[in-house]
Amino acid sequence: MLLDAHVHLSDPELLEAEGIILPACVKANIACACVSADPSTSAESLKLGQRWPGTVFPFIGLHPWEVDEGRLRATLELLEDPGLAISGVGEIGLDGRAMKEKGREAVLRAFELQLRVAERKGLPVSVHCRDAVAETLEVLSTFSLRRVLLHWFTGEAGQLSQAMQRGWYVSVGPSLLYSKRSAEVAASADRELLLIESDGPVRYGDLLEGRPATPLILPSVLLKLSQLWGMRPEDVEVQLERNGRLYLGIT
Repeated sequence: MLLDAHVHLSDPELLEAEGIILPACVKANIACACVSADPSTSAESLKLGQRWPGTVFPFIGLHPWEVDEGRLRATLELLEDPGLAISGVGEIGLDGRAMKEKGREAVLRAFELQLRVAERKGLPVSVHCRDAVAETLEVLSTFSLRRVLLHWFTGEAGQLSQAMQRGWYVSVGPSLLYSKRSAEVAASADRELLLIESDGPVRYGDLLEGRPATPLILPSVLLKLSQLWGMRPEDVEVQLERNGRLYLGIT
């Protein structure tokens, strides 16, 4: 099993292609940590998890760009519902620009309240930290969280070292195929704490001729990673599978 550690399958752009993308994932033995951005996509992620058990692992969360009181309240109600099969909490976090536009305290409060639920329930979290890596690491360090993923990590070497020392995962995605910074992260990270992701439906310039990324790009990311690590692709796949299962908390 190869895990796409961060993909927005409940985004309308990918949801409409469910009948194409997810059967292909089943055939390719690719599982998906399906992150959400708001209550609407969270509800869709849960439905996908019901329709595709063992392939879609639904994460519920409120993205920093979507923070407002109504959405936060609805998201927390979903997270607290004991009848829902929730695999993790995400995409949550801090964003430098969002904190300027929406208010630092509102974004920080939403992050902390969702982390509190994850801590209490022992759920993995998928964390956004664009333009706010230092503050994100500081907030995370105040919680006792079992499994943390800093998705699409772009922090400095010292921040990467801090994350590794705390046993937190970082992920790289299709940008690994062209970005020196992503290659530096992948080469420097503890191999037992690295995951790969598509972050679909993000577009990566001309990489996919402007089309949205899907989990099916992961084998290309794995191949590039094997070149960076100087390992056979099949050995890298074994390592990534182990990492993914530990992150999700599955056997």
